[in-house]
Amino acid sequence: MKTGQLVALIAGATLGVAAVTIGVILAREEGREAARRFMNENQIGQKSQQAAQAVATTARKVGNQVAQTAQEQYPRAKSVVSNAISQAPQAVGSVLPKGLFNGKSTSQGELPEASI
Repeated sequence: MKTGQLVALIAGATLGVAAVTIGVILAREEGREAARRFMNENQIGQKSQQAAQAVATTARKVGNQVAQTAQEQYPRAKSVVSNAISQAPQAVGSVLPKGLFNGKSTSQGELPEASI
């Protein structure tokens, strides 16, 4: 194992253990209360709340734009999909080899009947 890989493995393991430790601490009620006090004392809570609101606003705007675009594109997409579905049997018949269906021959564009 190369030195870089070993360093990455150790760093990943250390980060994982730290994340689990933080998770266990915050899972306990006194840990959550201590985290709240720390965030309130350092005004981290207000900054993160403002950042979260900005991200939520941006996500809402982008979501509305995506919904509007999808609504505008729906008729065109519907016709493209239905056209592709109608052409699928011919495409499958032309791509697959002739003797693929248990020795049954098929004509262009049709699939053999299934036998159970």
